[in-house]
This record gives sequence, C-alpha cells and structure tokens, in this order.
Amino acid sequence: MEYSEQTDSYFLENCLSQSTALLKDVRFLAVHIFSTNNALIRFIDRAVYDLN
Repeated sequence: MEYSEQTDSYFLENCLSQSTALLKDVRFLAVHIFSTNNALIRFIDRAVYDLN
C-alpha cells in the first residue's frame, strides 16, 4: 500500500479509537475490581476524555 496522508490519518484515527475502547474496558474492570480506588477511575476518565 502506498503512503498517503489519508492512510496516515485513518491509521491514527483507528489507533485512537482502539485506545479509547481499551481504556473504557480497563475503566469498567477498575470500577468492578477497585470500586474504592476513585483516583484510578478519575485518571482513566481523564485519559478517555483527552483522547476524544
């Protein structure tokens, strides 16, 4: 596949959406496992917000 800016931006967008999905999964687990660890949950919320 030849390089183009469109390919590059699609790749970056795909990576970001996968990162966001992964962080949401991690947050879901964190809420259930560490329901008292609010600092971790706030940190993940902030990371998800920054990625979007």
